[in-house]
Amino acid sequence: MIELLAVIAIIAILAALLLPTLAKAKARSKSTYCLNTLKQLQLGWKQYETENNGSFPVNTSRVVAGLLESISNSWVLGNAQYDADATNITSGSLYPEVNSPSVYHCPADQATLKGKASVPRLRSYSVEGWLGANFNYNDGWFWPNPLTVPPTYMFKTRESTLTQPGPADVFVFIDDDEQTIDDGIFVIGDVWYDCPADRHSQGANLTFLDGHVERHQWRKSRDASNWHRPTASDTDHDWLAAHLPMK
Repeated sequence: MIELLAVIAIIAILAALLLPTLAKAKARSKSTYCLNTLKQLQLGWKQYETENNGSFPVNTSRVVAGLLESISNSWVLGNAQYDADATNITSGSLYPEVNSPSVYHCPADQATLKGKASVPRLRSYSVEGWLGANFNYNDGWFWPNPLTVPPTYMFKTRESTLTQPGPADVFVFIDDDEQTIDDGIFVIGDVWYDCPADRHSQGANLTFLDGHVERHQWRKSRDASNWHRPTASDTDHDWLAAHLPMK
């Protein structure tokens, strides 16, 4: 009996030592899978450009019945927090280039549909709003709006019109936080509008116009208590804003 208890104690100690390592390995595996799916989306984006005379995929959103939704001809349709089936993915303009709904979802994203706690969401990614996006944020307020657009940044509809930074430094797809993802647009300017996710060990995965993907480690967690704060001394915001197209 004493020997059996000793063996059980040793197993318990080994398990306590190994479980954190296994958890980290699982998290790294999910992040790698996410990077691979984002790579597919970015390759599809580049293919779309090739087939459409260099133009970026359309990214248009409107308020429909009180909700922001990507509408017809956009890279995806609908609102990720409420879409119960894959129709709004398969009907998107990018789907002919990336025709597997699972590619649009990050394996580390455990969020469920609003009002349906047992139904997982189908989309985890959004596209940077300075790349051809067009939407009305609230009643009567449209983006891009010459009266409200910060003077630093510039809307682009083609990669060929980029001046600075170059394609290798302008991000496209990003892990969007489950609290702010809705339509297919990720908005950031002089302040946070949308929030990047931090589900990859306090990091997010992104793609860039030149086709590469990378994980970025945030200096602090991106959660409801801090994502919307002013940009002063916010190195996370400044890093992301430095990867927007500028004038």
